[in-house]
Amino acid sequence: GLQAHLALDKTLAEDRQWWQKVRQPEIEGIVYQELALYERRFRKISDHAIPIEAIIRDLWRLTILPVDLHGGGYDVPSGTEGFLDHTRRLILVDINTTEVQRRFTLACEGGHWILHRANRPARNQLQLLSEEHFYGPSLEPGLEHRESQYFAACLLLPSFQFVPLAKQLLGKTYQENGRLLLSAVVEALAEQFKVAKQTILIRLKELNLIEQTPNGWFELGWKGTGPLFER
Repeated sequence: GLQAHLALDKTLAEDRQWWQKVRQPEIEGIVYQELALYERRFRKISDHAIPIEAIIRDLWRLTILPVDLHGGGYDVPSGTEGFLDHTRRLILVDINTTEVQRRFTLACEGGHWILHRANRPARNQLQLLSEEHFYGPSLEPGLEHRESQYFAACLLLPSFQFVPLAKQLLGKTYQENGRLLLSAVVEALAEQFKVAKQTILIRLKELNLIEQTPNGWFELGWKGTGPLFER
């Protein structure tokens, strides 16, 4: 009854706090280490569109293979855009995806490669990256996918690049009746970083650059002033 509901609410709150206070900063730190390593070994990243394919090939030494996942005889769930074969260090990505989809899929799979090495499947077994997954015994179902998606967002939208530009654009945004008009800002950022507009919106919220008001509109956050906003 009531006690069970209260216990569940407490567990969910603790999980949410762990994710926001512990795991998100850990993943963000890992991403920045990888970006710094790439720049030290290869070249400085100056473009807003992070060179995800170069990072995968040059830094992580993985091979990217474009294939027709849903018409080429591959036994994968509907909606799968790519998967990672750990044993062969091979990423297969569907040729029918858009550039934006492909970049995020590659970044997600890179997240699996970097974050979940201890949970790699047995030899000759594939790790599918879609709504259906094989999970390691140490992770709850869905957590690997959640972590890889956050890794991808941090990698494609690193705060040291994303925050200054987002603040600049948001600062120029006109407000009408107290409402922050986001569409033009989100579209401009999506074009610059070559990611989906929904990913931009989520990242703006995660970095506290915008806040959603009780009436459903957004306002400027400007809460983020910590080291994650600096390079």
